[in-house]
Amino acid sequence: MKQSGMRVMVGCVLAGALAILLAGCTGAQQADGSAPDATQETANVGVDVDELDLDFTDRELDASYDEASATKATLADSGIQMQGSGAAAEGSTLTLSAAGTYLLSGQLSNGSIVVAAGDQDKLQVVFSNVTVHNESGPALYVENADKVFLTLAEGSENALSDGAEYQLDGEDDTRDATLFSRDDFAINGTGALSVTGNYKHAICFNDDLVITGGTFAVTSVEDALRGKDCLKVADGTFTVNAGDDAFHTDACLYMKGGTVDVQACYEGYEGEQVLIDGGTHTITASDDALNAALSDSEETSQEAMQPQEDQMPQMQDGAPKMEDGQQPPDGQMPEMPQGAQDGQMPEGDQPPADAPGGQGGQQPADGQMPQGGPFGQGGQMAQSSSSCLIRINGGALTLTAGNDGIDSNGNVEINGGTVLVSGPDAGMDGSLDYDLSAQINGGTVLMVGSVGSTQGLSGSAQAVTCGSVRGTQGQAVALTDASGSVLATFQAGTDFSQVLASSPEISSGQTFSILVDGQATELTAGEGLDMGQNGGMGPGMKGGGMREAATA
Repeated sequence: MKQSGMRVMVGCVLAGALAILLAGCTGAQQADGSAPDATQETANVGVDVDELDLDFTDRELDASYDEASATKATLADSGIQMQGSGAAAEGSTLTLSAAGTYLLSGQLSNGSIVVAAGDQDKLQVVFSNVTVHNESGPALYVENADKVFLTLAEGSENALSDGAEYQLDGEDDTRDATLFSRDDFAINGTGALSVTGNYKHAICFNDDLVITGGTFAVTSVEDALRGKDCLKVADGTFTVNAGDDAFHTDACLYMKGGTVDVQACYEGYEGEQVLIDGGTHTITASDDALNAALSDSEETSQEAMQPQEDQMPQMQDGAPKMEDGQQPPDGQMPEMPQGAQDGQMPEGDQPPADAPGGQGGQQPADGQMPQGGPFGQGGQMAQSSSSCLIRINGGALTLTAGNDGIDSNGNVEINGGTVLVSGPDAGMDGSLDYDLSAQINGGTVLMVGSVGSTQGLSGSAQAVTCGSVRGTQGQAVALTDASGSVLATFQAGTDFSQVLASSPEISSGQTFSILVDGQATELTAGEGLDMGQNGGMGPGMKGGGMREAATA
């Protein structure tokens, strides 16, 4: 995410950063040593997933159409030829204005397809080898309709692209994508569609976007797929290269299936809820691979409720002032240790030279936050919310991230599937980062990253282990049980010094191994790095002496 998922109160910057830098993790257990019930922590999740509309309608799934009764249009620069009702051509613009089925073919080198129908009209637009480029706006624009179904005809190759500059009607004209829809939009069929966004986004939708089939190649200057409401994918094959986010929605992103290869992006999947039930997902992101966060408008609304700068207590000589400028009475402020200077930590509690905040524990300047690390870019902290959720119930995920691999401003649940994560290779971001709670209740999980790249897990029903294991980008990493059977393997996308592992095949107390190019490090399920007296900042962390896992 643009701002780091780790939230720490400003007054605890140095102590918190030091503890996080040293942190490891372990799956929580009950007093008798058994794993807790998977339902113990579900009360922390503030969104009822069962109330979300995650179903796909019969019409969204059905890509059939009646060619005989369809209105037909053949696109050409020399003129658009039509047969049937509900369509009109003006120059190189084809406008569809009524409910019905439209079968399109042909090419426009500088034109557009516009849907301007009634509020109750449902249209099926069939692409059968359609290529449209619009140099100054969207190639396909849904201005008004109840819902549009874009069907990719079997065996067809289709392409939409735009220019680098748009000619918009005014400040309220928000069209900013090659395929732009103001209303519900669904894509089905078995054909291929290439969408290139040279201006900003490739596909942008104001309502729901549903995809149930097709082969997609999406390239964009900014977001590849961006929307305000729900984005649901039942099936399809996607190759994505985005300058910003690959799949972004302000609401729920639901991946029931499909095969997704995000080759380049800033963030991979982002939504308030990111729900994955199946499919194959390979994501390479310069920031977060998966991110659950409030939308910009929701964050702005919450921030507006916070005290303004002129309403905050003023600081003077290291103590908050009262509204009349008087200091709090004696006994209400903790005394500083002897010898401590204003804005400095007492001697003996200074963080190490490589801790956030500067060399040798140097403090950030007054009124400033450290760059990067748990506070994100510019020291701004994103809003935490129990409605933010990443839930993985199945599928195969291979994630490579420059910052957080899996990052939720609320909760994380992994209940099934295979989750393989690389990154980050440095800094305070993590392979797994969350604000409220996290659970691993099922599935096979193998994450590699840097020191500080994993937080403690609370309420997990499955044994979780964190240990010190080092390797470099490109090395083969494998998780094996005590007998040597390989449970998961992948190629590390970044350098790493720490690993988090969990599998239903490994019970608490059992030994297993992490292989890095065949060299084994032995760990014990349910154990992790002991943290020392300053540990315990993350859920589930335990105190004790620092140790490294034994190498077999």
